[in-house]
Amino acid sequence: MQFNATTGYALQIMLYLTKNRRTVSSMELAENITVSKRYLMQIASKLRSGGLVVTRIGVSGGYTLLKEPALISAYDIIVLMEGGVFVPESLTTSLDNILNLNDVLKLLTEYIETYLRSMTLDKLADRNINEWHGKFTETVEMHIASLNPKLRKNTEDGSIFTKKEKSVWICRKCGYIVDNENAPRQCHVCAHPQAYFELRAINY
Repeated sequence: MQFNATTGYALQIMLYLTKNRRTVSSMELAENITVSKRYLMQIASKLRSGGLVVTRIGVSGGYTLLKEPALISAYDIIVLMEGGVFVPESLTTSLDNILNLNDVLKLLTEYIETYLRSMTLDKLADRNINEWHGKFTETVEMHIASLNPKLRKNTEDGSIFTKKEKSVWICRKCGYIVDNENAPRQCHVCAHPQAYFELRAINY
């Protein structure tokens, strides 16, 4: 699971403020996070606008947490910096092609969001951010492996691509729409397999 560099620095800033429960100057933060002061202030500005830190003006000014560490999670920081939690399709390469990738991504997103919400700053404060990121990626990959047999069974018994009533299926690759009980074996427009279809709505 990869975050962009800015998100990684944002996590480091928040953890540094957690460990040092005081107002920390931008210069001190920049030196300890090993980024330029200008870059740090850009990141801190986003954290401030997101309601995670507060800026104090004056000779002893700087940044401090706006909430208690137990009330701020890794999820809050990542969503603020990246606009959401996204699962790279590269993480699903261990799954067979016959599986509905959309269902896989939904299940993984739910799992990842729950995990990140549970990781509050007070729990992360004593951990090395790089070690935690590595452990997090390992945890996600293990969860993918556990999903494989469950989703294969659903695919084999036809429950993913077959419904009792007419439903609207859409190809995630080209947007082709089909109104039927079953998703097509193959997209009639882009020729991608059934796994690229997802259920959008049910006609009543």
